[in-house]
Amino acid sequence: MMVEYTKRRFNETGIILILTSIAMVFFACFYYKERIIFTDTAVYAFTVADRGSFYIATNRFICILSQLLPIAGALLGVPLSTILILYSVNFILLPLTACYVVYKPLKSPSTALAILLFYTFSSMWVFYYPVSEFQMGLCLLLVYHAYILWYFRQPVQKKPAFCIISFTVLVTVTFSHPLSLYVFLAWLLWLYITCPKCRSRLLLFSLAVVIISHFIKDSFFKTYVGDIIYDESRKEGLKNFSAALPSYFSSNLAKESMKVFVHEYFTVLIISLLLFFYFIVNRKWIPAFLFPALLLGFWLLVTVSFPEYKYDHYTEHLYQPLPFFVALVFSRYVHKLFPKNLLRGLVLTIIFIISFSKINSNHKFYTLRLQWFQNYIGFMHEKKVRNGVISPHYLAFGKNYDYWASTPESYLLSSLPGPDSTVNLIVDDNVTRSNNAFSSEPERRTKYFHISNEPFQMLDLLADPKTLDSLTDVFSRSSAIR
Repeated sequence: MMVEYTKRRFNETGIILILTSIAMVFFACFYYKERIIFTDTAVYAFTVADRGSFYIATNRFICILSQLLPIAGALLGVPLSTILILYSVNFILLPLTACYVVYKPLKSPSTALAILLFYTFSSMWVFYYPVSEFQMGLCLLLVYHAYILWYFRQPVQKKPAFCIISFTVLVTVTFSHPLSLYVFLAWLLWLYITCPKCRSRLLLFSLAVVIISHFIKDSFFKTYVGDIIYDESRKEGLKNFSAALPSYFSSNLAKESMKVFVHEYFTVLIISLLLFFYFIVNRKWIPAFLFPALLLGFWLLVTVSFPEYKYDHYTEHLYQPLPFFVALVFSRYVHKLFPKNLLRGLVLTIIFIISFSKINSNHKFYTLRLQWFQNYIGFMHEKKVRNGVISPHYLAFGKNYDYWASTPESYLLSSLPGPDSTVNLIVDDNVTRSNNAFSSEPERRTKYFHISNEPFQMLDLLADPKTLDSLTDVFSRSSAIR
């Protein structure tokens, strides 16, 4: 049942994979600033550039893989802009390296296709939030999927090697995000049903590794770190499942996410429907039930847990199991849905073009943030202010957007010309609170940054409102936005 494409039949798709990989690298280089100016990503990027060493803020040590290039750049003393480009590209090299390993050594072109589809299907927001360890973990799970298929095709199966590889990979996957355990269990169920050759007691070893590592993770962190805020809020959110069923689909997040999938990610919906009808027509009753059940289950898990959230980078990051399973299943059956080589190549080309178009369309939001930052950083240089506070009133869009501006973002952007230009710009309506928070920050200078301990000044008081409004009104400066 799990027959891979032959080299000849997959020729057209192989070309598409190469072109898609090139496009991903180009986007990562061209939008490197947009991908860096995000609180989570900026914290990692700033710390790596500042210290020249790995930075792991949580137990999700898979993030080490995304820091190899920028750390090498920092140790070599390359310019800060180069470090940030390397950081952005490093995130893309993860799926591209995985794609190569899966395509060549593991000889699973369909899984290689799944990896790239997974990274482009539903990525309007996640592309600009590349630090998502959840996405990294699911990418590694796809590599493990290809390894499983390869392993059970071997005439001689080396069980010790299987156990070592399974332990290393699955512990990393499990530690990548709290939801990873549920995705693994769902993937294992799907594999068991669709691949009779893979039904082995060795898969029980994989299941045991995940469950034990999950238990150890929870025990370790509760003992030595304490309860993680996210985990506690997630448990609170699960209580929402006790509400009436209709409320699951009437919340703010439910409405926003359905609108996004209809208007933006319609290719995912169309592909999901094609797969469902394929299973029905071919009387594959278990996959016909299980596939939509998995998609609905993971959608509900996020939507019901966070009903009042808006659809943005964070919720799209949590919805990653949906494109994961759609990409995995579609790549497995695409040659049956579209048996003609030319037609299959055309369909895949259209899918990737639409996906990249959607990713590109969302750069405007982040480019506006860049323009806003540059305007106010320039204003601080003009006023010779090292540490500045601007009230939420002067945020672009007229709303207090989450993660609009933070210290690591302003450090990175302002320091691109050199450490003498480093400033700290934060959004707050209370300068005293900011001074108290940064009162213990030492004065220091490094190759890339000059961290000042000068008192914060309220930028609102350094110019009249019209001047600040002109800095905020980035819409009227569209000519300055590429």
